Parts: sequence; C-alpha cells; structure tokens
Amino acid sequence: MSEDIASATGTQAEYIRARSHSNEYYISLVLDYLRQCGSATREQLNEMLYPALDNDLTEEQRSNKVKNILSRMRMRGLVRNEFAGRSSIWHLDEEDSSDDVSKVSD
Repeated sequence: MSEDIASATGTQAEYIRARSHSNEYYISLVLDYLRQCGSATREQLNEMLYPALDNDLTEEQRSNKVKNILSRMRMRGLVRNEFAGRSSIWHLDEEDSSDDVSKVSD
C-alpha cells in the first residue's frame, strides 16, 4: 500500500504500522531493551523485534534481518555477545554504552 492510497482510503495508521522502519529504529529498540533488562538472548530479541519488522518478510528473512542488525551493532562496538552453550547472551558494550545509533547507519 502506498502513502497516497492510505491517505485516500483513511488507512494511514495501518500504513505506518505496516511500512518498513529504518535500521536505526531497530537499533534503538535493541539498545533500549538492553538498557532496561541488562542482557537478552537472541530469542528474546527476536520476540521483541519481529512484530516491528515488515509483515511481508518470511521467517527466514526476519531471522536474517535481526542477525544483520546485531552483527552491525557488534562490529561498531555498541553491543557484545557471550556464548552460553549453543546460544548467546547480548549485552551493551561497557566501553561504549552510549546511544549513538549513527554508528550503524544504513
């Protein structure tokens, strides 16, 4: 659905909810979650992020999107992960726990 169609049909709220967000939006969600909870498993991050992702993505695409976001955040020093058996626990990077989302731009 395009913005013009949404406006003409009075479904702007649905359009806003359904459209894709920027990576900065998803990064902000992860940073907020980690600040609030201290750490998170990948499953917890999936549970938090999946509803915000584009409705048209498949399960595999959603998983890849989250993986790519977390990888970018890790490479930029925003988060770190510790492996616990077969899963990993994500934390804010203590050296740079600022909310500088611009470090991971599209």
